[in-house]
Amino acid sequence: MDGEAAAGVDDATVDVTDPFGLEVAATLAARRREALLPEVFALRVLRAELAETRPGLLRERIDGWRDAAADRFGDRMRDLAAALDEAARELADAERLMAEACERLAAEEASARHAAATPHDAVSTAGAGTAWAGTAPWTG
Repeated sequence: MDGEAAAGVDDATVDVTDPFGLEVAATLAARRREALLPEVFALRVLRAELAETRPGLLRERIDGWRDAAADRFGDRMRDLAAALDEAARELADAERLMAEACERLAAEEASARHAAATPHDAVSTAGAGTAWAGTAPWTG
């Protein structure tokens, strides 16, 4: 469990109308992205390892075997090749989805940080540079 979940801070409790809440939302997005990046890397490594070991796992036929045994071996090798191809596709899909999630989280972080840095209440510039004409509320 990460620090935000342990502290009871999640997307449902973040007030995105408050600049502090926006900073929290940006930090949450950044931490989620940072947590996903090693997983994306691990999937890339696993996919590369699968591609590297695949040729050594598959043999079409072993010479000197009887025909029936060699045919069954060939069938099993085709089954294994299909399973390895499916695993490679699944790993590539998972890597792509996780990379897309990292990109979305980076965009969420940038958007929240930009919104937090943008003033929410417009300050009137009418009469800027002129003396204030009026009584201060604390002077009575």
